[in-house]
Order: sequence, then structure tokens, then C-alpha cells
Amino acid sequence: MRQPLVSIIIPIYKIEAYLNDCLDSVVNQTYNNIEIICVNDGSPDGCADIIESYRAKDSRIVHLKQENGGICKARINGLNIAKGEYIYNLDGDDFLELFTIEHIVKKMIEDDSDLVYADYYDYIEGEELKKIATNECNLKIDSGVEYLESQISTFIWGKLMRKSLLYDLKIQSINVNEDIFFLLQILPRCKKVSYLKENLYFYRQNLTSTMNGKLSVISAQWIIHSIERIDLIDSEPLTLKIKDNLMFDNCHMIFRHIKYGDEKNFDNVKYLIHYTFRNFPYSRIKKAHHLKLFIFIVSIKMFPKITMKFLK
Repeated sequence: MRQPLVSIIIPIYKIEAYLNDCLDSVVNQTYNNIEIICVNDGSPDGCADIIESYRAKDSRIVHLKQENGGICKARINGLNIAKGEYIYNLDGDDFLELFTIEHIVKKMIEDDSDLVYADYYDYIEGEELKKIATNECNLKIDSGVEYLESQISTFIWGKLMRKSLLYDLKIQSINVNEDIFFLLQILPRCKKVSYLKENLYFYRQNLTSTMNGKLSVISAQWIIHSIERIDLIDSEPLTLKIKDNLMFDNCHMIFRHIKYGDEKNFDNVKYLIHYTFRNFPYSRIKKAHHLKLFIFIVSIKMFPKITMKFLK
């Protein structure tokens, strides 16, 4: 089998307790033709020393340093120096099966795909591993657009992608849900997508991560993410179904902020309410859940004070 170079990009920030597990799983891959780009996002702990200790033993490791700018910037900076034909994203607190790259590259070449995704493990220290089937309903997905329409996993990690498709990517200003922000740009470019029904990635449930912070802060960041996503909705070649799904998702973001957030960012919330109300797919409500979202978005637009008082 042909062995193209694979660039594994690892954003690293405040994860020194987990970094050895991550790097051990990468340097010991059964597939050897890899470059390992460790993007040190100004981590103030011992991550830099750990990276250097591995780099001294393995010439495939690149230690890219940047001032703290967040995971979006780290992914893009890693991509900018990547030499591989294929790109694989790995979070620094996660780790891989030792045959992950070998198996996923084989699938990529066999199917002549633009992107391959696979199943993963939910990993919690000291608990039994939980197998997660990414495409649990075995949906027939052949293209990137069909993948987005399916609403299955929108993590960017654990996916092998052709580097030639990863150009001119916009990044958002915050580090919440950056995965879907990138995939909304990448997946419409993917003509062929393949699914590998193997658990190849260990997703660590890290209680100190960004997604497990204070609810009011996280909900405010979700609102900003949703607003910045509007430009992508309007500029990317997304189908009506994808746009509808994003409008439904906006309703969830608004609901969470009203219930758990504070009033500091309410101008952003009002803007998102107005946009979502104007673009809500009223004529395509098919499920009871969609009807509930419809009632919610109409209520919060027409009767904001009553709705907020009720939800609080």
C-alpha cells in the first residue's frame, strides 16, 4: 500500500498531566510516515519540556510555539506548516489506538476519499471504556454535504482529511465549538466521505476543559459562536437542510443563554433572536421538537420579558 505523509496536528495548552499519554500513542503508531506537529499555545505549565523531551528522541516531532491565542489559531498555524498529503487532528489530552493512522489511511486510499471518520471511545479515568458509534444509525453518507445534513458527530478530531481541501479557512474569535466552524467550510468541499466502523480514538472527558467551565461564561461564548457562524451560513455553499439545522441549533443556544447566562451579553442574544426569527424554517417543521423550538422563538421574539421570566 502507498504510504503518503500524514501530518498529525496537536494543539497543546495546560495539559501536562495527559500529554505523555497522547505523545506515546502517536510516536508508537504502526504507520511510520507521519509528522507530529505539537502546537504549543503558550502553555504556562510543563508542556514545553515534555514536547522537547520527545523531540530529542523522535525527529518526526515539530515543536511549534505561539503566544496564547486559542485552539482555533493553533490548528491553523499547525496546518500552515504541515507537509503531509493528509491531515489528522488530535487534541492534546486525548490519545489513539496504536494502529489508528494505519487503518484510517488504508480506508482513505481504498475508497479514494477526501475525508474518513471513525468511531471512538469515551474515556474517563478509572471507569470502563464506552464505545461510541459515530454513525450509530448506519446512515448512507457519501459526500461532505450529506455528512453535515445527517447531524452526526461534528468533532474535527479523529478525522483524516486531504490537505488540498483545507485552504482559506476562516477562524472564529472564541474557542467554543470551533470544530463545526471548520467543518462547515471543509465538508462542502469533500466529494467522497468514508466511514470506518472501528473505535480508534480515545476522547478524554477532561473536567478542567473549556467545555466544563462556568455555565454563564460558556453560554455567552456559544452565543458569540452562533453569531460568527452566520457569515458562514450566508457565504458557504450549504444546502437548505443544513441551514435549517443551524437555525434549530440557534434556538438551543438562545434558550441556554436565557436560562443559564447573565444579562451582560444580551445585545448579542437579541441580534441572534432577530436573525433566527427571520430565518426560521417555519414551513419545514416536521417533528414535535421542531414545533417546540418554533413556539419558543416566536415567544422570545414577541414576548421577551414574559418568556425570560418564565424560563428563569
